[in-house]
Amino acid sequence: MSDKESTQVNNLVARAHNGDQAAFGKLVDLNHNRFFGQILRKVSNTEDAIDVTQLAWIKAWKKIGTFHFESAFRAGSTESPHSQL
Repeated sequence: MSDKESTQVNNLVARAHNGDQAAFGKLVDLNHNRFFGQILRKVSNTEDAIDVTQLAWIKAWKKIGTFHFESAFRAGSTESPHSQL
């Protein structure tokens, strides 16, 4: 992740922590495919992966104050998104 991208993500994270739904939506847009891919590899079923991914994003929003975005959105992170929840 470039410095510019890292700064963008950090700004979005800060805004999302303050309840900015648009910032959270942008984080979802930027990371959804990677998260979905990680989950799909674990569950090996597309429909289940879609459901788990959606539930993970919903839970992330509900727990926005305690969710560890810094590690979850780090480029190359091997940590599964749903392990954060």
